[in-house]
Amino acid sequence: MMTAGRLTLTAGIALPTTDVASSDHIWLTPSDGGDTEIYDGTDWVARKFAADVPLALGAAHGASNNFSVFEYWDGAAVALGTGPAWLGNIVGGYGMSPGTGPGTAETEMLAGRPVNKYPITLTNGASSVVIPARQAKLYGGFRTVATGIACDTARQRWLSNVYNLAERPIARIRPMSGLTWPQSAAGWRGADNDPSNMVSAFAAIGGTAVKLKVRALVSSGGPSLNAYVGIGVMSYFVNSAYGGYTSCGVAPLPVGCEFEGTLGQGMNIYNWLEQIQPAPNVTFTWYDSGPIDVYPVGISGTIWA
Repeated sequence: MMTAGRLTLTAGIALPTTDVASSDHIWLTPSDGGDTEIYDGTDWVARKFAADVPLALGAAHGASNNFSVFEYWDGAAVALGTGPAWLGNIVGGYGMSPGTGPGTAETEMLAGRPVNKYPITLTNGASSVVIPARQAKLYGGFRTVATGIACDTARQRWLSNVYNLAERPIARIRPMSGLTWPQSAAGWRGADNDPSNMVSAFAAIGGTAVKLKVRALVSSGGPSLNAYVGIGVMSYFVNSAYGGYTSCGVAPLPVGCEFEGTLGQGMNIYNWLEQIQPAPNVTFTWYDSGPIDVYPVGISGTIWA
């Protein structure tokens, strides 16, 4: 089956290369001809969309909610709509789901495609329509940053595609401002105790690859002691990365780690972590840039979305 298109926040651009921090529309942008197939209750029927298919967001899409995006045939053209907000709608990563049973966005597989398992009310702007079971194909999903607002940025990849996946950059790089921050106590913590030192991604289904790395600079100020960096998956206290160790002294030294895994369904948060080997009267110093501003400090990598 051909499904030639991607969900995007930039009309006419299937794979944007710039951040979109705020959009009240999502578009299904054609690629490779804009061919698709939609089940009509009996057969899969070939359909075509030669231009962007719009999805307007509004009051029905409350802040900090997850939504599935479905494609359907409105009798004259390919259309988009969102299902009900997901259940358990907190930042919970792997535990979040569209729900199960009537009145939810639960899907089932039909000929290798996820479709609505039950009749579903789909919303586009202020309009809604009820689609029979199996006649709406899941195309992706998103998480709102505010009521009626979606985003897709390097730090917040909150728009997810099910088809025509592409490797997307994801990053939180500290500005090279010459700032430093101290650490003297043992135990993992978020870098600089700053909750913005993380990246996050929403996945409508999950199971696609994520690769991340952390690069940092640290000094003990004197004695040779150990410093560590890590990546916490939905955690500030558990490191899931490999590598991430250096023995440092007066001069700042680089330290890094790497992580490979898969996105879970729902929200996925990857925190940049740091930890030191405590010693009496020793305070480590972390740096947000190298001595000659050539060493990017932060967490970065790619996801497939």
